[in-house]
Amino acid sequence: IEMTVISVNFDNPSKIYQPGQTISGYVSVENKNTLSARSITVAAQGYCKVRWTEGSGTDTQTYSNKNKYYKLQSTVWGNGSSSSDLPTGNHTYTFNFVLPHNIPASKEALYGKVVHEIKVNIDIPRRIDKHKEAPYIIKTFLDLNKNPKAKVPIRATKEKHVCCFCCKSGPISAILRIDRTGYIPGDKIIINAECTNMTKRKVTPSAKIVKVTTFSSENFSREKKHHETVSTEIKHPEIKSGDTDFWQAQAITIPDVEPSYLEHCLIIDVHYYLVLELKISKTTKNLVVESEIIIGSHFLEDTDNYSHGTHAKADLGRGQGAMSPISPPRKMKILA
Repeated sequence: IEMTVISVNFDNPSKIYQPGQTISGYVSVENKNTLSARSITVAAQGYCKVRWTEGSGTDTQTYSNKNKYYKLQSTVWGNGSSSSDLPTGNHTYTFNFVLPHNIPASKEALYGKVVHEIKVNIDIPRRIDKHKEAPYIIKTFLDLNKNPKAKVPIRATKEKHVCCFCCKSGPISAILRIDRTGYIPGDKIIINAECTNMTKRKVTPSAKIVKVTTFSSENFSREKKHHETVSTEIKHPEIKSGDTDFWQAQAITIPDVEPSYLEHCLIIDVHYYLVLELKISKTTKNLVVESEIIIGSHFLEDTDNYSHGTHAKADLGRGQGAMSPISPPRKMKILA
């Protein structure tokens, strides 16, 4: 039977906070016997951890990293140097902390996490300390109106020749255009595209939103681990030899996802890509056209948006401004 039970209670039942807000509540320590201790401390703290392994057996290599963002601590009982007796019964202690401004949002990912928590510690001499952690959620916002790239339209093209028994066939090509770079969850990306199949093979086009999360280790080589997930995908019918598939104002919806970048976190990074992929039969080397998009949390002003009742006009012309894609931070390996 546990002789000392620690519980943490938040004044905000949702446990959701924003940077700069005040987090408050109380800690209960229930003793079934008198406890000799030096102090009870309550802290609000935030940190990020990443960890993954590569290889196998004796060749296994572990990569890890950790960043601490803040630790706001208060001693609610005792002096921390000499021992005192904490009597039997239930003891309540309040806490109140003002959160820092430049901290990242909470995150749970495959190879890492950003944690914000209240930690209670009872300092017990000559014994293992008793402690309790209670997480809370930090939500941050990315205002697209403060990012000049958000309104920039994107135009990307790619062409590929397929070889068959050392003979080069006609090309497979794709042109992708969208009217801007920045979106928020619920927005619809209006895709205008032209997919041409001049080979004798079957080609199947699809468009998807890919989330790429990058984890950085602290090893001397600064190794990185990339994890890709497809959040939304639309498919078109097969393109026969000699045909062209025109995408005119084809909409793909931004799902309810976190903002790009994971600001103020140096070891986990989040990017999103709109990917137009032409799957070619009898080969694993598909044609992929990709462009980075920015997902924020504040609606981009002065833009036409399908989700607000307007359609972007289909336009695959080359004459309207510089439409080069934003370069991604790395070469993607697109999930099939």
